[in-house]
Amino acid sequence: MITVSSGTVAEQHRVSDEFRFPRNRTIDESTENPMNPGRVECRLTRSRRQRMSMECVPEIRPAAESDWETIAEFNRKLAEETEPHSLDRETVEAGVKAVLADQQKGRYFVAVLQGRIVGQLMHTREWSDWRNGEVWWLQSVYVDADLRRQGIFAALYQHLKRLAEAEPAVVGLRLYVERENERAQSTYRKLGFESAGYLVMERMFGRL
Repeated sequence: MITVSSGTVAEQHRVSDEFRFPRNRTIDESTENPMNPGRVECRLTRSRRQRMSMECVPEIRPAAESDWETIAEFNRKLAEETEPHSLDRETVEAGVKAVLADQQKGRYFVAVLQGRIVGQLMHTREWSDWRNGEVWWLQSVYVDADLRRQGIFAALYQHLKRLAEAEPAVVGLRLYVERENERAQSTYRKLGFESAGYLVMERMFGRL
C-alpha cells in the first residue's frame, strides 16, 4: 500500500511547512547528496498562500540488510494509516528481511537525510505477456510525516523511474492507491500516472 499523508514517529530535525527565513534563502546541511556528495541542499520556496516551505534533496540508495528494522517499522506505520488492522511485527519483519535477501522478490530504496532514513520505496516485478515485458509495481512507499510534501517521494520516484527507463525489458510502472486518498492520487497524476480503469480485487488466505 502507498501513502503520502498523516503520521509517523516524531524525531529530531523536524521540518515545518512554515519558515520565517528571508525569501529565496538556501540552506545547506552536512550529509551526503547524490548530486553533490557530502551535502544535502534544502531549498526554501514560497507557496501560493505565501507560506515558506523547505524542499530537501536526499541521498537515494538501495536499502541494505541492516536497514530492515526501519523499513519494517515504516511498513507497520503505513498499515496503521491505510488499513483497518495492524501488521504482526514478526511477520512484517520476516517479510522485509526476505526482500532484502533476495532481489527477485523486490527491491527497496531509501531516502536519507543527515544519516537518517526518512523515506522508502519498494518495487516488485510483474511479467506482461501482452507487452512482452516487465511492469514494475511501486509498493511500500512511505515518507516520514515531518518531511512530507518536501520532495522526498519525488526523489525516490525519479530514481526508480530512471532505473526502469534504462532497462529495455521494463515497459512501465504501476501502483495502487486508496480511493479516498485524493492527495496521493493528485501527487501521482502530477508525476504522469493515470487511472488504468481496473478495480483491484483479492482473496487473502487469512495468514496475516
